[in-house]
Amino acid sequence: MIVDAPQTTTDETLASPVIDIQRLAWIILVSSTILFCSSSFAITAGVYYYFFRSAIPIDVTIAVSRGTAGLVASDFSEQIIRDRLTNLRDRPSILSTDAQSQATVSFRMIGDDSDYHPVLATITLENSSSATLTRASRPRFRWSDGIYWIELVDVSGEVDVFVSRAADRPFVIQIHTSTGDIVRIDDPGRYSFSADDAQIRLATREGEASLLTTDDSNNRLITRGQEAIMIIGRGAPFLTTSPENLLENSLFAFEMPIDSSNGGATPPMRWGCSDSPDSAPNGRYVTDLWQGRPALRLLREDEAQSHGKTGCRQEFGTLGRAVAEYTYLELQTTFLINFQSLSDCGVDGSECPMMLLMDYVDVNGVARRWYQGFYYRHEPQVQYPAACVTCGQVYQPHRLVSEQVWYTFETGNLFDLLTPTERPAYISRFEFYASGHQYDVFVSEVVLLAGQAEVVPPSENIVPSVSPTATASGQ
Repeated sequence: MIVDAPQTTTDETLASPVIDIQRLAWIILVSSTILFCSSSFAITAGVYYYFFRSAIPIDVTIAVSRGTAGLVASDFSEQIIRDRLTNLRDRPSILSTDAQSQATVSFRMIGDDSDYHPVLATITLENSSSATLTRASRPRFRWSDGIYWIELVDVSGEVDVFVSRAADRPFVIQIHTSTGDIVRIDDPGRYSFSADDAQIRLATREGEASLLTTDDSNNRLITRGQEAIMIIGRGAPFLTTSPENLLENSLFAFEMPIDSSNGGATPPMRWGCSDSPDSAPNGRYVTDLWQGRPALRLLREDEAQSHGKTGCRQEFGTLGRAVAEYTYLELQTTFLINFQSLSDCGVDGSECPMMLLMDYVDVNGVARRWYQGFYYRHEPQVQYPAACVTCGQVYQPHRLVSEQVWYTFETGNLFDLLTPTERPAYISRFEFYASGHQYDVFVSEVVLLAGQAEVVPPSENIVPSVSPTATASGQ
């Protein structure tokens, strides 16, 4: 039996394909539109992010101010850094110093050209300190909208932070402790931070910083002249007033105008500066920059072969400044020796390229002179005195530091470190100066802190007085 196949009309045959094609066309059109818009948005966002928001590693260098520093890279390789400049490219990297060492980490901004990249900030690790650098980034291009971001974790010991006013965009520096507390700095200034198992301390000498606690409920803003102290396990941090600085206008990096067109502006008020060469050429004292950091520069050049002295001083009047009522007295300074022509501090130990001097009257009414010298050049074949044989009654051995590296010196509490008969009752004068034949020194700050209580841990910077006839050992 033959069954006839179903019959379809011409209209039925054409109707079904037309409906399918239209649906497919709409799907293609909508999908293409979505894909086009998504691609356009992604490309636009990607281009915007690349040019205006993307970040690249910042230029970071490590220089050892004194002694040696240890560096552990991200691959766990270890190296010892001495006096050479080291580029830090790995993240994270662990930097540490021993009890006799100091290291400075510099973070550079985007420069106007490939040859000049001014320093945004320097972080100095004092002796017996360590930190892990996990992030240091900057905008990819100068016209970008991004910020500088620097982050250190597991910080222990003592670190000093200097942030230049030359910053061309916002920045954030975050310092994390092992307890999870954070110090956040986003303002140019000068800061000192220390952390150990017992306490965390943040002092602001210039600028503003925040101490952010782990529970985020006891945060503190620390302004100029304040300190925040947090005793581990004893609750919220508390604010206190920093020790008084007996010297005026002594933060040269923040208190001096720079006028390079005229060879440098005059030093700030309150300082009396002078130059006293035995013969020509003369020395100079001007304000100047070293890698974007303002400083007072003491300079004598032109192949000088005679003795010269260039420096600044503050007088405390006929009676002097009374300090017997205090229980804490400390001298701190940050400087850089760019050049010296003599080895050590000269034949009598009196011609250091950087010298600190304090005239005072002790508790028994005896006039005394305390001084400390610094140098970087040491010729082993020349045996010069380790301390000045002609200078004064209370002296310390000269200290060897690195060439062209910022060095921060802290005496510790002078009341504890001097003998009872040498303890100051009145300070008559303070002076810092460069001495020798040719020298070039940058002084960023010098402060003389006095307070009613011990506010810093003991320092290794001062050792018992020694005979001025001792010879230099290179240290």
